[in-house]
Formats: sequence, structure tokens, C-alpha cells
Amino acid sequence: MQTTRLTRCISTLRVLTGVFFSYSGITKIIDLPTFHNAVINFQLVDGQAAQWITFLVPVAETLLGITLMLNIMALGSSALLAAMMVAFTLAIAVAWSRGLNISCGCFGKLSEGTVNYPLKIASNIGIIALLAIFFGSSLRSSGRSRQPHASST
Repeated sequence: MQTTRLTRCISTLRVLTGVFFSYSGITKIIDLPTFHNAVINFQLVDGQAAQWITFLVPVAETLLGITLMLNIMALGSSALLAAMMVAFTLAIAVAWSRGLNISCGCFGKLSEGTVNYPLKIASNIGIIALLAIFFGSSLRSSGRSRQPHASST
């Protein structure tokens, strides 16, 4: 009974996290120039690399969020999203260490205010932990489905 509750809780959180990432990606896609400026403001990349990041990050967030939501390839989706979150968190930490006063660009125009670095890093770590739970849950599920069944002969 508790396992069922835990499974339902994890499934609900997985769907909500998928919605979160899809929404984040869509808000960036709607206004790519604003997201491009946010990418440039981190002062980590420019030129063609910034253009590729501006395009690929929101598309990946949207698609991976949808797959996470629908529990399609949840193992890979949670791993890739966690890797992206680690990269975002490192970029935020670098910006903070440089004393940059920037927006994170996380939700396009909706996140135009200056980032609160400690709060953003803490929330990102929480999201990474949640994605690790989804990864572990998916890994256990896939392991159970691959185990050979005992024959009844």
C-alpha cells in the first residue's frame, strides 16, 4: 500500500516536473531574442555557440519535459534534464563568482529580474535531486521488466 502511494507520488511529481520543463522551454521559444540575450549575458559563450544554445536548450527542455510527463523514455529524459540542470547551475555559479547582475533567462521574459544566486542554486539542486529520484525509479522499473520470469514447468 505504501509502495503504491509512493509510486503515485513520484508519478505526480514526474508529470509536474515535465510540465515545468516544457513550460520553461516554450516560454523561451516564444521569445528567442530575449533568451539569446540571457545566454550572452552569462559571458560564457558568444557568436555561433550562443545561437546554437539559444535554439537547442528550449527545444530540448520542451521535448524532454513532454517525454518525462508522458513517462516515455523517462530514464533518459531524467538523466538528460539532470545533466542540463547541472550545466545551468554551474553557469549560474560562474556568473555569481564574476559578480554579474543578470537574469537567469529560465522562463524567457517572465524571468527578466535579477537572479537571486543562492536561491536559484538551491532550487536547481532540489530539481536535480528530484530528477535523480525519477532516474532511480525508472531504473528500478526497467530492471523489473527485464528480469526473466521463472517458468512454471
